[in-house]
Amino acid sequence: MAKFRPSTPSFISASLLFSITAVLLVFGIADYARERSRYHAELENRLRETTGQLAASLALPLWNFQDAQSAKIVENAFANRDISAIIVTDSLSNRIVTGRIRGTDGKTIISETLLPDSKKLVSDDQFILLNGRILGKIAVQATTEHLEMLARHSLQRIVMTIGFLDLIIFLLVGFILKRHISTPLQHIENFAREVSMRNQTTSPPPQEAFLSEMNSVRNSITIMVERLQKQYDALSVSRAQLNEAETRYRDLYENALIGIFRTAVDGRILAANKALADILGYDSPETLMTQITDAPEQLFASDSERTALQAQLGRQDLVVGHRILFRTTRNDVRIGALGLRVVRDTDGSVMHLDGNLQDITERELAETTLRETSTFIQSILDSMPSIVMGIDAELGITHCNSTARQVTGMTTEDLLGTPLTDALPRLEDCRKAITAAVHEAKHVVLANRPHTVDDTSKLETIHVFPVSSKGEKGAVVRIDDVTEQARMEELILQTEKMMSVGGLAAGMAHEINNPLAGILLGVQNIQRRLSPDMDKNTIMANEMGCALNTICQYLEQRGIMKLLHGIQDSGERAARIVSNMLSFARQSQSHHASAHLDTLLDKCIELASTDYDLKKKFDFKAIRIIREYANGIPPIVCAASELEQVFLNLLRNAAHALSSPQNRDNEPRITIRLYEKQEDVVVEIEDNGPGIDDRHRRHIFEPFFTTKQPGEGTGLGLSVSYFIITRNHGGTIWLDGEYREGSRFGIALPKNMHALRVLEENGVPSET
Repeated sequence: MAKFRPSTPSFISASLLFSITAVLLVFGIADYARERSRYHAELENRLRETTGQLAASLALPLWNFQDAQSAKIVENAFANRDISAIIVTDSLSNRIVTGRIRGTDGKTIISETLLPDSKKLVSDDQFILLNGRILGKIAVQATTEHLEMLARHSLQRIVMTIGFLDLIIFLLVGFILKRHISTPLQHIENFAREVSMRNQTTSPPPQEAFLSEMNSVRNSITIMVERLQKQYDALSVSRAQLNEAETRYRDLYENALIGIFRTAVDGRILAANKALADILGYDSPETLMTQITDAPEQLFASDSERTALQAQLGRQDLVVGHRILFRTTRNDVRIGALGLRVVRDTDGSVMHLDGNLQDITERELAETTLRETSTFIQSILDSMPSIVMGIDAELGITHCNSTARQVTGMTTEDLLGTPLTDALPRLEDCRKAITAAVHEAKHVVLANRPHTVDDTSKLETIHVFPVSSKGEKGAVVRIDDVTEQARMEELILQTEKMMSVGGLAAGMAHEINNPLAGILLGVQNIQRRLSPDMDKNTIMANEMGCALNTICQYLEQRGIMKLLHGIQDSGERAARIVSNMLSFARQSQSHHASAHLDTLLDKCIELASTDYDLKKKFDFKAIRIIREYANGIPPIVCAASELEQVFLNLLRNAAHALSSPQNRDNEPRITIRLYEKQEDVVVEIEDNGPGIDDRHRRHIFEPFFTTKQPGEGTGLGLSVSYFIITRNHGGTIWLDGEYREGSRFGIALPKNMHALRVLEENGVPSET
């Protein structure tokens, strides 16, 4: 079938019309994109403004728990036809206050979820604030349906404008081309047709045209007609010779076992044997040559391969064993080995190409399957976080994954063949176990082996899985980092220990409370019955013949009253210890109120300065106290008495450390810092004592753990302090591990309303 050949005027008209239409389309599309982008930007701006207005309108109703008012505000917002869904959430209770979505009929429907995300929806969400406090969150979705409708109208306008302009241009250009090009060309064509049909040149030439090019064509046609007759006979002879050459070529290669062919420069197959027809799925070589008019285009399955082959033929005239993908008549893609030779004439021009084609699909598929399997197995190994390496009987590395390369810092080429213990020297002490696993074909597990990475202690578990292939022994070594797993197990054990100790503390506290109550009650009654302020005491003393004042003076002189006060102080101190033990086992019932930490710290320093322990031979007043308080520290919500207990305990511990013999050469100093850090108020209590040993740091907050001598401490001070700070105040307490010139404890307490919520969740009452 002959290819369609348009006329010159038609081609020029179509090309010009196409070019103008393309330009107009470019500007039209740019205008459409700009309009559509503007519509989208306006919708997003309106959505943000609407969301902000709704957030402002919902602040008071949400603060006053007016859910009906909130629902009404949300319902009114749907007057905006772009709004598709609104969800209002209360941050305090994490509940859905109200929610609405627009149904398919345009009416609003109550819903607690937004519409599923799609390209037709635009979303925005903002926090609902009141006086800087986050009350909730509002999420709003808007539809782009109305925006798309406006964009379609704009597109229709652009298309109609382009169509109108194309019509005007087409009519004008058609008139000009017909008058000055089409009609002169038609005359020239009629002249040439008459000459060819009559086989003579007696017909008069066409008239001269307006355009010089048309005249040049007219003259050329005239000269060509004169020469046609002379070349006709020579052309007939050449065609006969070509047919004879094609016949000889086909007979020569008909019985070849591989596909042999000859193609013209334009891709036509000039000759082909039966083997090539069989490879490509044709019944005969004749059918193949008839149906294939452009061999590179029709047979090559890959454009890039065709381009690469053409480039290679441009550099050299011979290509041997070139791998290609080709198509058969069944549209199957096969793999072939192609050979081509460029045949040139004496002038160096390309006459044709001789080639051969061999189907190597089955061989290639087998090789590809083998490579893919190897790649897949390697990808599995590389995806594992563990170190995985294959070893032979001599412990030489045969395989490795990406983790192994990363840990050893070696490439795959460097690792292969390297002894396992050279790549990972820390496995030297495991050589015997690994060797035994390889030669005895048994699975070996070396669990929780310690090692150091960048000065950090790690634990790893080594698995050795024996393998055997074709009589060759080997193994797969997998090394898992179990550091975090071991830490979690230790944390679970520690948690269980703390729970057991808490129950023990609660039981002991209840048992001690009863005798303490009797002691304190007895002391209070003795003091009351010796008090001269009670008339009954005076009357009874007179009846017994002794003055009450005399008795009191006697008791004072003998130190009995002082002993009673000491008993009372000791009992109250024991009661406080019992109370601390109970606080450790259950939630505190202290009331929380606003307080200034600088005032509490000064009070605790004053209390500690009155503590003179003769048994320890140490006076707190001898310590230099340095206060570093930042200005403008806001008050926080706390239980003042509990924080005093924590601060006083840390001050006493610091004083005890400063009294140790190791610190006699240093001037005793305690530095107290108070400053803000983001959303917290931080208190640091630092001393220049001997510090805390590294092996004790991880246990200092455990109940009953103490480094003091027996009888000097209960081991509950820091554990109770930890409980008060973390559980009752939602804060944190820590020992600074970087400070080595003594000890530095830090306490971070929340300064915002978040503390109240934490306390309420823990069941701790508060006062505002």
